[in-house]
Amino acid sequence: VWSDMVEAVLVVGCAYFMFFRAYAAVGWAPGLRESVEGLGAHGQRILTMLPEIGPALLVLLFVQPLVTQGQWSPMTQRVLCVATERDVFKTGYFSQFVNWVVRPWPFLILGLCGIFLISDQELLAAFPALIAPNGNRIPDYEMAFPALAARLLPPGMLGLLMAGFLVSFISSLASNIHS
Repeated sequence: VWSDMVEAVLVVGCAYFMFFRAYAAVGWAPGLRESVEGLGAHGQRILTMLPEIGPALLVLLFVQPLVTQGQWSPMTQRVLCVATERDVFKTGYFSQFVNWVVRPWPFLILGLCGIFLISDQELLAAFPALIAPNGNRIPDYEMAFPALAARLLPPGMLGLLMAGFLVSFISSLASNIHS
C-alpha cells in the first residue's frame, strides 16, 4: 500500500503540474471553453458527460456490472488486509474519493487541452504515423500525452513521471498476479 501511495503521488503530482501548465497555455477556463465552442457541434459533443443512448450506454449500465460481479481485484486484496471493519469503510471511501475526484481530472483536462496544443503535423513529425486502409498517413493520437509531457515538464519531472508510470504498471501487474 505504501509503494502504491508513493507511485500515485508521483504520477498524479506530475499530472497536476502538467494540467496547470496546459490549462494556462490554453487560457484557463475561458480560453478552453472558447476553443471547444469553436469546434461547433462537435465541440458541444466533446463537453457532454453522458454517452448517447445506444450500445455504449447499454455496456456501461448493464454489461460491465454483470461481467465484473464477484471478480477478484486489487481493491478486494487491499480491503482483506485491513484490521477492522471500520478500516474497511475508511479504505473504501478513501479509494473511491481518490479514484473519482482526485486522480482523473488532470488527465481529462489534459486531453481537452491537448486537442488545441498538439497539432496533427507535430504528431506526424515526432512519432511514426499510422497508415489508413486507403494509404493515407494519419497521426497516432495516443502519442499526444507523451508529446504534452515532453513540452510541459522539465527534464527531471519528466523522468519522475516516466518512473511513476513504470512502477505503477509493475505494481498493477503484481497485484493482479497475486490476487
